[in-house]
Amino acid sequence: MGMNYLRLSTVLTVTSGKKEDLSKNEKDWFAITKKRLTIIGAVLGMFIVCAFFVMFIAEQYNVRSALCVTCHNTKPALKTWGKDKH
Repeated sequence: MGMNYLRLSTVLTVTSGKKEDLSKNEKDWFAITKKRLTIIGAVLGMFIVCAFFVMFIAEQYNVRSALCVTCHNTKPALKTWGKDKH
């Protein structure tokens, strides 16, 4: 086959061509990966919390009728609504 593959027990270093024990390298790799995943998780968590906060504020702002008046003339509808039986 001619293809080189990485074993979990040893790795061939590119610069010196010597075999090294991967136990220390594996520990370093897992530590770095764990740290990166923790940072990514924290950033994604903060993004999700901020997104929900923005959606909550936007919903509270949109519920008020003061928002409609900024674009629409609501006085005629308000008059007919006041006169209607309900």
